[in-house]
Amino acid sequence: ISKGLHCPPDRRGIEYVDAAQPGLYILCRRDSDIQSYFLRYTNRLGKTAHLLLGRVAEMTLKEARYRAKEERAKIREGADPRADIKAINDRPTLTEFYFSTYLPRIKLRNRSWKSADLIFKKRLQPKWGDRRLDTITKAEAESYLSELLSEGNAPATADHVIKILRNILSVAVSYEIIDRNRLSGVALILQDNKVQRLLTEDELQRLIRVLNEDETVASDVAMLALLTGARMGELLNAQWEQIDRESNVWRIPASISKSKRSRPV
Repeated sequence: ISKGLHCPPDRRGIEYVDAAQPGLYILCRRDSDIQSYFLRYTNRLGKTAHLLLGRVAEMTLKEARYRAKEERAKIREGADPRADIKAINDRPTLTEFYFSTYLPRIKLRNRSWKSADLIFKKRLQPKWGDRRLDTITKAEAESYLSELLSEGNAPATADHVIKILRNILSVAVSYEIIDRNRLSGVALILQDNKVQRLLTEDELQRLIRVLNEDETVASDVAMLALLTGARMGELLNAQWEQIDRESNVWRIPASISKSKRSRPV
């Protein structure tokens, strides 16, 4: 198709219009040997727009006509291909979204945000910081898991890095910045590295005896943990007004509860 199509020496460029498919044309430029297919159409603002379909060297005329027909059908339904491409290109990078939206959000909602922030700056920002949110793939995340393991990181640590990245993308989906989270099905290692050690009855009685005899705040906290099963953060932030001495109930408020829900103990 490109044989014989040249830009006249007195012109900067010339369009060869296809008579079979409305709006389709080949653009030849004087300063370039690359010839490309374009679709000319009227956008939602009533202005003429030009959509690049592909290079002549990489696409046949039949393929270009089919693509032009598809795009024109979308335009008739109200789409604007050029605007859609611009919207995709305008999506923020991982670093931009993290500091502008994600970090302020977790500071309000997650008491362990400093740990997540450290992981982002040490691991995720150097790896994908300049990438647009919608371009990070599942295959890349799983490959990075292997890389983290090869560096000597524990499986749970490697998983945690990817979980933070996955959560960042989930928040971006909730803000309608990207259409979907491409890491939603990423294969984590999920190795259980926790070791359970249950006290025998004799050990339990000896522990209680030591805690009762030791008059320190640490022993008081340990005894309260033993009696209630409460989390350490809840214990250290407990206030006297939360204790109902008549009913012997400690009402843990949502503000210090990990589940963000109040509960009686």
